[in-house]
Amino acid sequence: ARIWSFHDEVFQKMTMRAIITCVWDGLLMPAYLVNLLFNVVEVAALLSWGLTPSTGGFLPWELWSEHDQELSTVPQHAPFCWSVLLAAVIRDFVNLLWWFCMYCYKWLHRPSF
Repeated sequence: ARIWSFHDEVFQKMTMRAIITCVWDGLLMPAYLVNLLFNVVEVAALLSWGLTPSTGGFLPWELWSEHDQELSTVPQHAPFCWSVLLAAVIRDFVNLLWWFCMYCYKWLHRPSF
């Protein structure tokens, strides 16, 4: 991490470095790894669903011929992919909503000069 030169005195102390290491190892690293795992699962769901071949073209399933329906390889894990992607959309929506609420709170409670 980058620090300003006038903060060198604070961050050179062993206690501050120990606090930062403890917070990173105890709190932030597990949260970072869980977030990374969720992102990998989301990308895997997108790839497995997006790379599944089909012979029916862009027409809806009901308009495919019976021959195309027999040859198609509609993914059997599509409900799982929907669940993963819906969870990702809900997570992103909640994060954006939280950010917007905190932005509005900060704007409404700013000091008046």
